[in-house]
Amino acid sequence: KIKWIGTTNGLFYIKSTEPQKFKLNITPNSIVGNTTYTWIASTSEGILQLQGDKIVQKISSANGLASNNIKKLVLRKNLLFVSHDKGIQVINTKTNDIQIINTTDGLLSNRIVDFDVFENKLSVITNKGLQTLLLDSIRSNKTMPYLELTHVLVNDSIYSLQQQDFVYSQNQFLFEFKAKAYKHQNKLN
Repeated sequence: KIKWIGTTNGLFYIKSTEPQKFKLNITPNSIVGNTTYTWIASTSEGILQLQGDKIVQKISSANGLASNNIKKLVLRKNLLFVSHDKGIQVINTKTNDIQIINTTDGLLSNRIVDFDVFENKLSVITNKGLQTLLLDSIRSNKTMPYLELTHVLVNDSIYSLQQQDFVYSQNQFLFEFKAKAYKHQNKLN
């Protein structure tokens, strides 16, 4: 069994008696684990998933996180709750599905100060106050919104949507479209 220690000087681990510095120079904010894996939140690299002292997976903005500046992790069964400056994300550790919870889902603010998960409740402290959300009431919206391309402007002139050939000097494009998306009862985008 490995013990992990997060400091302002980096990440350390203890396998036997002496602490050893981890090979990546990261500043950890939060460390959670189960019997198989350890997850380490960093201020710039996202989340490292470790098995022993080996990196199994790096979860970052390159593969689904909204931010790499992770503040806190909470592990409940197979769900890893992640807070950052753009809300809270929930990672299913079995399927690697990632869901975001932010102001469009009912959070008072995306700036999370602290949070915890107890039973079926997500209690969140934001810079705008304290609130509790029922996890069952947060729906994952996987439906793509309807998009309609309405205009194509080329060098500030409107062109037909069917025109496909342009000359070299026609190099400034602006696409206008309409979309309707419904994520929360009080937010129509």
